[in-house]
Amino acid sequence: MNQTKKVVSKVAAIAFMSMGVAGCSSSESQPPVPEDRNCGAWDYDGDDDVYKCSDRSSSYHGSYYHAGAYYSNKNQLYDSKSYKGYRNSSSFKSSSRSGFGSGSHSSGG
Repeated sequence: MNQTKKVVSKVAAIAFMSMGVAGCSSSESQPPVPEDRNCGAWDYDGDDDVYKCSDRSSSYHGSYYHAGAYYSNKNQLYDSKSYKGYRNSSSFKSSSRSGFGSGSHSSGG
């Protein structure tokens, strides 16, 4: 994908997310996208509340990013003192989410 298409895709995604979608919870928001010169594209991992480098031209492609550091896999991320502290803090997102994709179900009567 060329650079123009990447920029257009990012702008469209941001515009869509800022409009909101009916039925989605807006009480939780993801952290800001990292501004790190070693990676130009990011995917958000909502389960662990971190970003993953998706820039194929970066040597950090596929690595998780937290508090200014890259981790090549989730085990390294989970083992880091910084991430352990974050996961145990009130800043970490609750595992009980609401809205689309929350995993909640209802049964008809």
